[in-house]
Amino acid sequence: MKLFLLDVDNRQPLLDLLSGKTQIFQGPLPNFRLFQSKSQSKATGFFVPHDSKHWTRKYLEYVTKVSMEKPVVYMNGSDTPTRHNIGNSFSLQHTIPIDFPITQNIVVPYNIESLEFLPFRAYGIPSVSFVGFAPRVSPKRVLKSFVLSPLHPLKSNGALIRKVGLQSLSRVPNAFVKRRTYYGGAKSIIPSLETHREEFIHAINNSDFVFSPRGDANGSQRFFEALSCGRIPIVPQTNIFLPRVIDSDLKPLFLNIRTLSSNMAEKIEEFWESLNDLTYKEIQAHNRNLFASRLNYSTYISNLFYADCFKSWTPFLATNEQLHGGL
Repeated sequence: MKLFLLDVDNRQPLLDLLSGKTQIFQGPLPNFRLFQSKSQSKATGFFVPHDSKHWTRKYLEYVTKVSMEKPVVYMNGSDTPTRHNIGNSFSLQHTIPIDFPITQNIVVPYNIESLEFLPFRAYGIPSVSFVGFAPRVSPKRVLKSFVLSPLHPLKSNGALIRKVGLQSLSRVPNAFVKRRTYYGGAKSIIPSLETHREEFIHAINNSDFVFSPRGDANGSQRFFEALSCGRIPIVPQTNIFLPRVIDSDLKPLFLNIRTLSSNMAEKIEEFWESLNDLTYKEIQAHNRNLFASRLNYSTYISNLFYADCFKSWTPFLATNEQLHGGL
């Protein structure tokens, strides 16, 4: 597949795929030039150089117009992706909000720094951790969840999901929780970023399970970080869409719990008792290998763009097979 790059608007930031600039604690990027066409007429489709959250109305009109000629591929990377009415297009996004219209959406993994350097865990007394942002359930956040999803306001409130989940987690034996009331990537705390990262990695290194709830977005970077080192994510059910993996036997192994579950300890104990040293190592190896071979951001994007035509993208399209699986 070869994609022709649409006009650049210098008032909008370039996508990281084009600039080559990654954020802190992210992995390497694929080389977009491998998929780029110099000829508009010979290209398979068009690629938009800016995330749709930055588009002006005039730029949206431009993208919509060229989509009448060939399919348009664009990134929709906001925590609350924008709903665009571009018929002949593919939207690449990290999350799909509840009640979001599913039309030509492809969920792609977050670009995270792999934690594959962490060692395997031995089967013993299970431990679980959460280190991260847990904001106050403010009236503003409650109102926002009703606006975003009038039919599912509880599942749309990341602050509430985290609060209830952490209360349940506090009753789990051998749990480590470090709750921050501020976002870890805020510019005002940049001098502490390395310390925060060390705390986060130390907690995962000493954990078998990693509590991975949604935040403002209906997804979790922590989910992919846990997979990368073979840990078992614990995911509250909020209709999260995972990136689709074509092979049916290559599914991430995680512990799925009810949205506002209060029995996390029982769920962990029940599952843990079904394992032994061998089966636990197999789960760790499975999640590590799945991340490295399929759910690494660079690999996933490359696999999409290496396809011969857009028809090959059909298996990757989001469907109503939402996140009900797990262990």
